[in-house]
Amino acid sequence: MLSLVNWSDQFFYLQILYKYLTLRSIIVCTRLLLNQARELQRFWFNLFKIKYILIFCAECKTRGGGVIKTQKLFEQIALVLEERIVRGVYTANSKLPPERQLAEEFGVSRPSIRDALRVLTTREMLEARQGDGYYVSDQLQRAFVGGWQDLLQHHEYLESDVLDFRRSLEGMLAAVAAERRTDTDLERIEYWLQQIDTAVEQKSVKLQSQADVNFHQAIAEASHNVLFIQLSASLLRILHQHTQQNLANMFSVDDDAKLSLRVQHWAILEAIRAKDSALARQLASGHIDYVELSLAHYRQLHQREQQAQQLAHKDML
Repeated sequence: MLSLVNWSDQFFYLQILYKYLTLRSIIVCTRLLLNQARELQRFWFNLFKIKYILIFCAECKTRGGGVIKTQKLFEQIALVLEERIVRGVYTANSKLPPERQLAEEFGVSRPSIRDALRVLTTREMLEARQGDGYYVSDQLQRAFVGGWQDLLQHHEYLESDVLDFRRSLEGMLAAVAAERRTDTDLERIEYWLQQIDTAVEQKSVKLQSQADVNFHQAIAEASHNVLFIQLSASLLRILHQHTQQNLANMFSVDDDAKLSLRVQHWAILEAIRAKDSALARQLASGHIDYVELSLAHYRQLHQREQQAQQLAHKDML
């Protein structure tokens, strides 16, 4: 295979090619590159850089007809960074790499990076913090969350609706993840399961809750669908505090809850690893069923205890 450049930003370079060249020019360029690649396979493959391709393509476009309207370099960089934000590479409220690092990564000057960051700040995708660089805005999630977080805190009856929604969503996400997951996706999902185990050993419900959220989000990200990823991130943001309280409640009434959750989580991972979408859906939905039943059991016991305390108080009057 022809190794032309660090392909982590192949989208950026492909955007340039498509913007600067006509279809005919691209075909001519590709044919010539392939022919040259075969001849120079052993010696030149690792020396051939993308900048030389672009120079070569500039020659092609003069022979290939009209040129498609171009975008400025900083706009192209802004597109790549925006895609990373949407796909969750840079998560909400996380800090972007410094300008110097981005400039080296893209092979451009710092002013170009600075202009790209200003574009994304204007679009409210980034927030500039004085003396502390640029942070990813949470506006995508905030638009979905709205006032739901407060509503859930004040109206307990909505919990069943939320769990019903999660049952359908997470079942579907697990099924899609089983069909599309990569080896790296599996490593990420397993990593967060290990973090859950670590939090349990440390008896930290807070850390366990965060790891649980990240586990479910890693499954959503294994779907490789931007809308699924953003929807899941927004929902989990609403439920983060809710999840922490639920875990504490479940553990207070069921000593086996931690083990049951662990078994369920690992079973979901193994179904995704086996690419068994039907089983992954079934296990993910069953996991939410278990959570709902456990919470109902907790509320029932809590209600009985309150009634007993009221009667005991009356007895002492």
